[in-house]
Amino acid sequence: MKTLIIFLFVVATTTFSQAQEVTRLGEVKVGFAPINTEIIKTPNGFTFVIDKVRSIEFTSNPIGFMYDNFDIENFIAALDNDRYSNYEVSLECSRGSMVAFFDTKGNLMSTHQNFKDVLLPLAQRREVYKNYKGWTMTKNKYRAKTKGKVITDETFKITLQKGDRKQRIKIAGNNQGISLASN
Repeated sequence: MKTLIIFLFVVATTTFSQAQEVTRLGEVKVGFAPINTEIIKTPNGFTFVIDKVRSIEFTSNPIGFMYDNFDIENFIAALDNDRYSNYEVSLECSRGSMVAFFDTKGNLMSTHQNFKDVLLPLAQRREVYKNYKGWTMTKNKYRAKTKGKVITDETFKITLQKGDRKQRIKIAGNNQGISLASN
């Protein structure tokens, strides 16, 4: 019995002493695009293709999505040997795209956004519903331009249908009202 207790004590001591070993981990690099994207180099810049799962998040707030999921400083550092005068970065998904222009320091200069079949903001939805009762929105297109992060031009082009009749309307995003598009 005495030898069994000594044997168990030696096994326990050996096990606990081995558990205290320090493991050093290798260096981890954080890239400029933490989301799982496909990166394509084009003659004018780089294109990041966003998967379908993240496309709804991207279309609801493209600039916020870009800042949350794309690090322009690391991107510029990775291209340090090329020394571009400015950077054109395209983010694309199945519903549309945004092209962002950055200066050499990584400051956002402007963006161009084009999307289709997006959820209209609440004010525009209410305006369309109030003025076109009984009509169904069959498709829409959203276009916007920004200077930095501020939207300077925003429009929604909407196709409505009621029975066999179709009508196209255009809504300015800054609440200037609805105008009929000429066919």
